[in-house]
Amino acid sequence: ALAMTGASVAFGFGENYTIGRGDWTYAPRDITQPTGCSANPDRAHLRHMHFALDPELRVEGVTNRWVWETMRSTAKAAEPSFLVRNSKPVLSITAGQDTVVDTAQAQANCSAMQNCTNVHFEAAQHCIMHEDVAQADAVHAEVIAFFDQIGGRE
Repeated sequence: ALAMTGASVAFGFGENYTIGRGDWTYAPRDITQPTGCSANPDRAHLRHMHFALDPELRVEGVTNRWVWETMRSTAKAAEPSFLVRNSKPVLSITAGQDTVVDTAQAQANCSAMQNCTNVHFEAAQHCIMHEDVAQADAVHAEVIAFFDQIGGRE
């Protein structure tokens, strides 16, 4: 994907949608079922429903340039030499049932940094805030505690 999107950018097609992406369209779905993003069917479809109801919230598909630059920056950010040099406070929140992010790699990256705190929610999926209210509250509490801890630092 990196080579393909990089070539697209080099040949002047960076602003074109990447393969399989395009303008936002409503995708009918069974909202009584969980998704790969959240196991809670009551909350799994919230984002999709917000987009369906309010066109101003919609985001179109990603471009070749976006994919290329995201892949390049992600690779750079994961380099051991980059991670070890990062001394800024970082909060990493990982989900045990995530099928999008490699949780073990995210935790390893956090461990390689000088000042990274990892909070892990084993039962959560990728859309950790869409599991249930208690889960979202737990994530909010961790974020608030993290910022309280680093408050006043440069």
